[in-house]
Amino acid sequence: MNTNATASIHIKPCNIAQSEEHNRRDKEYLRPLDPKKLYIR
Repeated sequence: MNTNATASIHIKPCNIAQSEEHNRRDKEYLRPLDPKKLYIR
């Protein structure tokens, strides 16, 4: 058994204002996005 196994976690701080806009998916947020690339129906 390999005892030299390693694991790592890469965590970056989150921009809360930007992530909340993304989670709400308001019309103002979606307006500039290309509708062909949206997965929201």
